[in-house]
Amino acid sequence: MITGFILFGCVMVFSGFFIGALRMLNRGSEYRYIEHRQLEGWKRGLPFYRFRCPKHGMVESYLHGFYEVLRCPQCDEEDHR
Repeated sequence: MITGFILFGCVMVFSGFFIGALRMLNRGSEYRYIEHRQLEGWKRGLPFYRFRCPKHGMVESYLHGFYEVLRCPQCDEEDHR
C-alpha cells in the first residue's frame, strides 16, 4: 500500500485508511484535521479537514468515497450546476 497524497487542482487523494491528526505540507499549503462532525442523516461522524483550494482559498470538507478524496465543496457545487 502506498501512503501519501496526490494533488490535482482542488482535489486531494489520500491512500491508506488511517489519516490521524493530519498536517501535511505541499507547495506551501497546509492540510489540517479540524474535528469529527456528524451531519444530519449520517450514522456516525467523519473527520473534517481544512485545506486550500486554488480557486476558493481555505475550505473545509471530509474524505469522499473509496479512494478517500478531499474535494472543495464550492467546486463540487459549481460542477453540479
